[in-house]
Amino acid sequence: MTGPVLAVALLGACNAQKPPPQNEAEPALAAGPKVDPCSLLTAAEVSSIIGDKIIATAGDSDSCRYSTDDSDGVELEYSPTGGQRLIDVDRKAGAVLADMGQSVDKEGAVGSDVNAMTHEGGDAADLGDEALFGMGGQLSVRIGDAYLSITPPIVHSRLSHRGSPLIPKEEKRDMAVALARQALSRLQ
Repeated sequence: MTGPVLAVALLGACNAQKPPPQNEAEPALAAGPKVDPCSLLTAAEVSSIIGDKIIATAGDSDSCRYSTDDSDGVELEYSPTGGQRLIDVDRKAGAVLADMGQSVDKEGAVGSDVNAMTHEGGDAADLGDEALFGMGGQLSVRIGDAYLSITPPIVHSRLSHRGSPLIPKEEKRDMAVALARQALSRLQ
């Protein structure tokens, strides 16, 4: 496997948000107050912020997906406890991905693209107690011991937007911040 191909394969493997507990004595993340993640944002709110119609909402105990007709939509994850550990994992994953990107930077155009993609992270101001961006505009926020993650769409629905459906980095970040602010308003 060539360097850029290996890096892209590893990027997918590193995208997990919640690692298993480090030992058996660690309490389960769901030990805190239960909140239905889909109650933190309405489909209309998500639609208004991302500019695409949400046609379906599906969730489980810690996440909610807001889907459009033909794009990846928005993913929201919420955990009432374990926030510091989860945001630390996101920060470490970002550092690993950045190192991987740097290692393939000189492998031609694909290596340069991978390097640029893995350096999208960074701190986000004025959200919760701590917030940072990851790849693809993913926004992780720690609020006390709770954790909120918003992954904005990568592309707009082709059914409602003309031209290139790819969403620029800053627009994805703006979407993620607006969605997080709305969700956080329901947690306070």
